[in-house]
Amino acid sequence: MALKLKIYILVDNVASATCNAEHGLSYVIDFDKQILFDTGQSDLFVKNAKQMQIDIDEINTVVLSHGHYDHGNGLSMLKNKKLICHPDVFTHRFSGKQHKYVGINLSKTDAASRFDIIEAKEPYWISEKMFFLGEVPKNFGFEKHETSFHLENNEPDKLLDDSALVVKMSQGLFIVSGCAHSGICNIIEHAKAVSGEKIIFGVIGGFHLKLNNKQTKETVQYMKNNDIKVVMPSHCTDLPALSVFHSEFGSKQVKVGNSYTYSEE
Repeated sequence: MALKLKIYILVDNVASATCNAEHGLSYVIDFDKQILFDTGQSDLFVKNAKQMQIDIDEINTVVLSHGHYDHGNGLSMLKNKKLICHPDVFTHRFSGKQHKYVGINLSKTDAASRFDIIEAKEPYWISEKMFFLGEVPKNFGFEKHETSFHLENNEPDKLLDDSALVVKMSQGLFIVSGCAHSGICNIIEHAKAVSGEKIIFGVIGGFHLKLNNKQTKETVQYMKNNDIKVVMPSHCTDLPALSVFHSEFGSKQVKVGNSYTYSEE
């Protein structure tokens, strides 16, 4: 029986006529299982879910893409669910010379009291058709491997916890990215290697591209070479890069309150 992939945008950076926005990301991914992917930085995902007539209480699995506040602070609004994440997501991490804290407010101890936590560096199959990607090898030279983030000891934060959710459809893989600090092309390649599937049907979420520069151009070429049908960058992808993806792929702007449905063929 053919399934339908449904993606509901609870939090992203662009508002719609029906839902408010914030700097952050939270999606509901519904295929052979319903998953809450990231939680934004506040209770906004709960408010928007109610507006979209989605019952968060009925979703028993949360996947966290990485340990930044704008993806994980909403966890404090939840409890009694399974939480799938990399072991490093509760690391204390900072940004810039101001030493601004950008980690998750919820401690690992508090999270353990609220959730059944499954820590996974390796890929973790959530259902027959969906898996958490785990730690992503960084192989493409054109994707930046250094970050502006640092740890408490001022060592560079390599963001090893940055991961993604992968849906295995009849048309190929559909990849949901939080911020793609690991590099969106690295993420896609790892998803192909883990699944054994070479066809990529779609990709949505943060690409962490800021400019119309070499990295953006190389990413576009990589996606063209892979003949990706659905390309929907959002969240931490800035306007100069977004405009390139719109020109090359006809990418639509991802807005809070939107939903997207893709039927298996």
